[in-house]
Amino acid sequence: MPGRDRIAALQLRQPFRQAYREHYLPVETGPVTAMFHGHLVRVEAVLGLAVRQGWNTGHDELTLTVGEMTARFGIAGSLYPGATGWAAAQEVFLQRADGSPQPLTGVDAVQLSEILRSVDLLVSAGSFAWCAGHAHDHDNRQMLNRLYDQPLGRTGRLRRAALRRVLATHIASGRIELGDRRLRLDGYDIHLATGRVDRRPIRGAEGRSPGGDSALRNRRQP
Repeated sequence: MPGRDRIAALQLRQPFRQAYREHYLPVETGPVTAMFHGHLVRVEAVLGLAVRQGWNTGHDELTLTVGEMTARFGIAGSLYPGATGWAAAQEVFLQRADGSPQPLTGVDAVQLSEILRSVDLLVSAGSFAWCAGHAHDHDNRQMLNRLYDQPLGRTGRLRRAALRRVLATHIASGRIELGDRRLRLDGYDIHLATGRVDRRPIRGAEGRSPGGDSALRNRRQP
């Protein structure tokens, strides 16, 4: 943190991202982490990015080979080329080349963090986005409400910490408000995880739209 503060104070330009690169440290010690469990994602968005990031597609999971180890990221749905719809993210399981479980504590900290960062990128990219066509879809509305109640992931929390430092002057002046999940500026809310822009506040500061369907129709994708 002191290093990040100094870089921000001196307005230094990094030759490559390092001081603000996300670092992931799961609380679990076994071969499985539930860090991303339960997050709703759009299947086609996740699959499209996963291919570009080197993940392979299985029936209900994505796999990434890193050296002599494989990371298995479960998704509660059928995965295949052209699959669409919504699904919930499941656990991340690490496996050795011989098929035996690989405890998280036995993996190099940087390597483990980069694996989890890749998973978080998939989850963030596939997070729920609202458009006008969803206005009368009950299932989509339920999924959206579930997403509002989910806490920020590690990427979102780091982004909030960085914005708090970079925008400290504007936050102090009251022009910008930085909430638990959103940044508010000139009547717009920007979700810190998805980047989605809302014309109106949700649940006042952090909740569901007080304007009902009319407010939902004002939402736009980033």
